[in-house]
Amino acid sequence: MITGLDHVDVLVKDLEATVEQYKAIFGTENVRWGNQGEGNGYRTAHIDFGDGQNIELMTPTDETGPWARHLAKNGDGIYLFCLKVDNLEQTVEEMKARGVRLPTPVRPGLQVVHPAAAGGAMILLLEKP
Repeated sequence: MITGLDHVDVLVKDLEATVEQYKAIFGTENVRWGNQGEGNGYRTAHIDFGDGQNIELMTPTDETGPWARHLAKNGDGIYLFCLKVDNLEQTVEEMKARGVRLPTPVRPGLQVVHPAAAGGAMILLLEKP
């Protein structure tokens, strides 16, 4: 069962400038710079709201990678949103029974709903009990 929103990813050309904009919008200095994507072609910064909820800002570091191509085609904007589920296996089975297109899981505890099944939106399902 879906239990809430975990995070939203916003893909941007200028990470530092966008971080400053978001800090002003939300009146916060609570920014966590990430590096988990640097080896995969992107850098991140997280605007944290507590309870594990955040907006993850992403920018490509590899101009030939999928994030750069998406950005070139679509411009800055929401790239994906991630929903928390309490039981991923059960949620996936229920979605499959309803005909939802689900590719092979990304990793244990994380499943993608295919964008073609979601009006072009990238949706992640993340198991968080």
